[in-house]
Formats: sequence, C-alpha cells, structure tokens
Amino acid sequence: MKKFFVILFAVMIVAFPVRQSLAQDVNDGRDASFLPSSRVPNGGERNLPVVITPPAPAFSGERQPTSSVEPSVSVGADSIVVAPSNTVVKSASSIEAASLSNIDPDAAGVLTSKNGGLGSSMWQDTPRALVDRLLPEVNLPTASPTLNNLARRLLLTIAQVPNGKSALTRSLTALRVEKLVALGDGPEAWQMANLVKPEMIDDITLRMTVEALLVNGDTKTACDIVPSMMSSHNSLEWQKLLIICQLQAGDTKAAQLGVDLMREQTGRDDIFIGLINKNIINTSKQLPRQLTPLKASNLVLLLQTGLPLPTEVFARPDAILVPQLIKAKAADDGALLALAEKAAARGLISSSDLAGVYAGISFKDEAIANAKSSMETGAKLRALTFQALSKEADVKKRLELAVNFIQSADAVALSGTVGTTLAGVVKNIPAQAEYVSYAGAMSRLFTLAGVQESAASWIKLARSNSSVSFFEDATMRNLWPVMVTSGLVDDATYGKELPLWLDASLKDADRAKRQLAGHALLLFSAEGISVSDDAWARVVDVSADNKRINPPAALLMERLRQAGTSNRKAEAALLSLLVADSGAAETPVLVLAEAVRALRLVGLAAEAQGLARETAAVLFAQAAP
Repeated sequence: MKKFFVILFAVMIVAFPVRQSLAQDVNDGRDASFLPSSRVPNGGERNLPVVITPPAPAFSGERQPTSSVEPSVSVGADSIVVAPSNTVVKSASSIEAASLSNIDPDAAGVLTSKNGGLGSSMWQDTPRALVDRLLPEVNLPTASPTLNNLARRLLLTIAQVPNGKSALTRSLTALRVEKLVALGDGPEAWQMANLVKPEMIDDITLRMTVEALLVNGDTKTACDIVPSMMSSHNSLEWQKLLIICQLQAGDTKAAQLGVDLMREQTGRDDIFIGLINKNIINTSKQLPRQLTPLKASNLVLLLQTGLPLPTEVFARPDAILVPQLIKAKAADDGALLALAEKAAARGLISSSDLAGVYAGISFKDEAIANAKSSMETGAKLRALTFQALSKEADVKKRLELAVNFIQSADAVALSGTVGTTLAGVVKNIPAQAEYVSYAGAMSRLFTLAGVQESAASWIKLARSNSSVSFFEDATMRNLWPVMVTSGLVDDATYGKELPLWLDASLKDADRAKRQLAGHALLLFSAEGISVSDDAWARVVDVSADNKRINPPAALLMERLRQAGTSNRKAEAALLSLLVADSGAAETPVLVLAEAVRALRLVGLAAEAQGLARETAAVLFAQAAP
C-alpha cells in the first residue's frame, strides 16, 4: 500500500502541478477557498453589509439555465463584498464598517431578500435542534416544481443561523450543499461550498460537489482542485476523479497507471475500469452490459465515448446527472424523452433544455409535415408536434397542432416545464373571436403553465362564447378551480360563479364529485379566499374516504400550523417540503392545503399560489367531465 501512495503522489506531481500560492489564484480570477488560506468566510447579512453587484434576477418558478459565472469575494478591513467574478468590486473602504468577530460561517449564502432569498431573519424563533433533526430528512427533488424552487431559495439564502447549539457533527452549510447536489444544482452547490473553509464540508459532500462540476462540464474548476484534495482525501472515489482529470488533460499514461493500481484495491469499480480500458483508451464501440446504478464519474466517461447510451441509464438517474443525460446520444429516443419530461414536470430543467430535447429527436420531413394526423403517441408525439409548430406559419394550423399537444399531456406535465415550453411557442397567437373554438384548450394550457396574461386573454374569449354556457363546457368547469387558485378570477366574479360552479359540479349528487368540490373549497380557504357557509354545507360529507393514504406525522402537521401562525418563514418552508414532497397525486389534499396556508401566512404568497395551482390541476384539470 505504501508503494501505491508513493507512485500515486509522483503521478500527481507530474500531471498536475499544484498552484504555488493563494495570491496567484486570486490574481488569476479563480476562487481558491479549498486551498489553505486565511480567507474570511462570507457571513451574510447578520453583522456586516453584503453588496451584490449587479443584483441577480429574482428566482422564477422555472429552472433557469445555469450561469457559468462564479462569485468573487473581496475582503476589506471590516466588510465583505460579494459580486459575480466578471464585475468590478468597489473598494471596501467606501463601505460602512462592521465587526467580523461574530460572523457564523453557516450564515453563508448567495441569495439576499433582494434577489430571491427568504431574508436574513428567516430562521428567527426556530431552534437549531429542530433544523438539525428535519433538514437531513428532506427528500429532494420533490414531485412539485413549486416546492423544488422553494427548496433552492431556502438552501441558498444568506441568513442568521437558527438559535442554539448544533448536535450534528456536520455543519449546516455542508447539509445545504448536500441537498443542492441532490436537487441537481451542482454550480450552486459549488458556490455555497466555496463560501466557507474546507473543513466545514465533509469528505463525501465535497466529493459529490466536485463530481457535479465534472459531470456538468466544468472540468477546469474541478481538475484545478482535485490534485490538492488528494493530499487529505485518498479514497477510491477521489482517485477516480484524478484519473478522469488526467484523461481530460490527455495524459493517458498517468491515467492507465492509476487504473492499474486501482485494480489491486478492495472495493474497486469494475465498470469504471472497464470503461477506461475498453472504451476510452482502446475505443471499443461496445459498452459494458451493466451500467446502473449510474455514478457521476462513470457518466463522465460514458459521455466521453460519444456512444449511444442504453435505455437503463435514463430510467432513474440522480437529479445531478439529468442535465447532461438529456444531451447525450440515446439508443432509444423514447427513454431520453421520458427522462426529459419527467425532469421537466418537476421543474428540474428549463424550457430551453426541454425544447432542445424535442428538437433533437429525428423525424422525416414527411412526418413533420403531417404531424396533425400522426400515429405517434405520448412524448414522441409531443416532440413531433413541437417541431411541426416551429415550421408552421398558418395560425389555425398552429392552434390545431397546439391542441394535439395539449390533449396528449396530463395536468402534471402541463403544470411544469412541459407546459411552459409549449406556451413559449404559441403565446404570440392572439385570443381573437375567430379562434374561439380553441379557447378552452388554450385557456387550459396557459392556466396550468402559470402564464397569467395569456391565460386571462383566452379565458375572456372562452367566456364570450355565447353558444355554450361557461360551466356546461366540461373543460372550463374542471379548469375553474385552477383559475381561482391562480388568481385569474376576481372577487366579484368568484362570488357570482361559485354557486354556479357548484350547481354544475353537483347536479347529479354524486358523492365523489361532492368530495372533489370540497377539496376545491379547502384549497380556496387555505389560499385566503372566502368560502361561504352555504358552499361548505353543500359539499360536507361525514362518511369515510375510501382512499387510504398515510398522512405525515401529526407532530409535523401541528408544527407546520404553528410555523404559519407565528410567521416562522424558513421553518414553514422546511416543513412544507417534508409533508408535501410526494405531490398532489400521492399526498392528502388536507396536508397540501395546510402547506398552502402556512406558506401564505409567512409571506410566501407566490409559493402558496403555485402549490395550490398544482394541486387543483391534478385534482380537476384531468377529471372526467
């Protein structure tokens, strides 16, 4: 074993000269907080001013394409200035002085209340012991795009740490970095890790963060740091990262030596070794039979081969692998599309990412020209229709194609990035009287996708259709609760239409429909929308529900209620992530309504509305007429 480490160290010295000083790293414009340094961690808004220059855009409901710009930090005598690395940081001497002595490194983050953060006091009145107990249990990503976006904001916010001493051996920052990686936010995880001293990030979390950089194509940043890590982190997984960096640098001899040494060790990764020996160095066109569970290091090698990837690698990958997997060659387009749409439904990829997948599927020109009458189904039909829409100029034909797309997708898909992707293509079609026959479908698309202005225009057109009563149209009747939770029905109209909607929904006195209508009223009330006693009386039912879904622990629900009424913002967000992570299809409506209520009460109105809209969409937008 001694011999192994002597050889490995020699290889490292030859292949990757370690940079000489922190000053050199700073002069090169690269962040070097993982190297030995006296850098002061960013402590956020607690005791000193943090200036963001220029302000970053606020978080939207949709996953944005990741920026490659990392923050740089200028440490003055008494303050810290945080700015993107391509901006000029003003002299710290011009900033009001504040003491650095009380800064807690766990307060570090990249978001303030001005650019999407939850505020520096978001943990006020929440004990550290509760956060330590609950945060590790959060399962990310959730089934809800709204909650996933909320999770990003919670994890990235600069804030005072919760009160009390921690009983955990890991730092709060390390937990946040781990959850960001699980959510698929590799660049953001790296930014967070770079804001604190290296000893605050445990070995596994640090390695996962570096793997995330590699798998998302930031080879330079990752490979700049791997050699220095090898002096204190020498597990097999770190050795694999070193070998990947050697391959990226074109040093196949050093990589081969590392692989040969790895063969002698217990617990070696035979898939990794096989990929390098057979497919990278010897360029075999046949991949190993077993590639799952898919590891980040193995995906980097798979992508380097340029070979079509088999179906199984697209089945259940970790979120951090998805952005690169959807750009890879696939042996089966169906598997690639299924992964892309599943990730889109959860808000894990952007509209441009999904559009790229749709556009990359190969179809004959004849198939695209006849997309409206295609025999394709599911995701393949949506990809074909998307391509046809990009080439079609006639407005009515575009609307017909859009309707085909909408009818092929369920409410869950249309409520996520699938819906916003289509909405982006057809949003410029005007809601004019000549297109009234398409008003129902277009109202459904834009309402579910959360595109308020376009939804309002098409809903107005649908209301103007004198040939059929608004609630006699099953599409509009089932869409109405989603419209209400989305804020698309004003108070006066809501007061008039609620009895009419109940009349249409309950006219056959079916118990299931009464229960469904009751769920709508529950969501309305949670969102702060008034529900009359008469409306409650019409839907109340004391009989047992036949559908059995295990609810969250009563203690969590009570704590969620208290967090909402006591304005404990971060705690309400954290508990909502825990109780509602399965989404509307699996979580009891009462639980989701309580999460909506708590988020609204602590001032997270957009998240409350988004979760209510998603829930109403699943319940009603695809309900039977």
